Amino acid sequence: MICYLPRANMRREFALLIAGLISTATARGAEVKVEAVMMTEPHGREITAYTADAPRLYAIFKSKGSTEGDNIRCVWIADDVGDAAAKGTKIEEKTITAKGDMEGEFSLSKPTPGWPLGKYHIEIYVNDELATKVNFEIKAAPKSKKEADEEEEESGDYSERDWQLTETVLVNHVLSGGEANECARGAGRCPRNARETIATRETIAAVE
Repeated sequence: MICYLPRANMRREFALLIAGLISTATARGAEVKVEAVMMTEPHGREITAYTADAPRLYAIFKSKGSTEGDNIRCVWIADDVGDAAAKGTKIEEKTITAKGDMEGEFSLSKPTPGWPLGKYHIEIYVNDELATKVNFEIKAAPKSKKEADEEEEESGDYSERDWQLTETVLVNHVLSGGEANECARGAGRCPRNARETIATRETIAAVE
């Protein structure tokens, strides 16, 4: 004998079935644990800040409790990069399918102009449930020695060695004037505030 359920009962049973499946999926997502760190490369060292010229950013993760078919998604977000983009801008996202507990990586290539300086973070989701997030920064690349020297030259900031050389020039030219006289009078190449600093020394008095 075949029994037919009233149409209203069928709809209710179907709704309960769907709700049960959703509850199970949500519970599964909450049970999965994910640990993640930012690294210089897949097998590199853990870091919390990159330089603007970094060719690629790497997020390395490890899941526990995931099963085959779980979706693991990484979202890259720019929290505060000044005028380069609005706060909280989503840069990119990528999803991979788990094959049980696993270790994996997400990466992001450097844009042509370089990375905007500022604060960023990633969010990793398992089946649309947030599992973890990691904050990191992008800072200015360190200057080469040549660039630093050129900048120092242009700004007029001189090292202790420059000061010692200036004093030597003054002593060597004290009888004939020369560069010492020019330096004392502000006509030659002198470190910033050289006249005031060297004015306390006998060399300046001798030149004048």
